[in-house]
Amino acid sequence: MGEPDKDGGLRAQSERARADFQTAADDVLALLEQAREHAGLLAAHEGEPAPLRRAEDGRA
Repeated sequence: MGEPDKDGGLRAQSERARADFQTAADDVLALLEQAREHAGLLAAHEGEPAPLRRAEDGRA
C-alpha cells in the first residue's frame, strides 16, 4: 500500500480543478453565444447584416 496523501489528495484536487475548469469553459461558451445573439439583434436593429453573416460573406 502507498502512503496516504498528506496534502488532502492530489487526485481529488485534480478532479476539483478539472470540474472548475469545465464549469468556467461552459460559462465562457454561454457568454460567447449571448454576445453573438446580441450582436445579431443590434445589427438587425440597425439594419445591418449580423457580424457573423458579414464574416461568412467575406465582408467582415
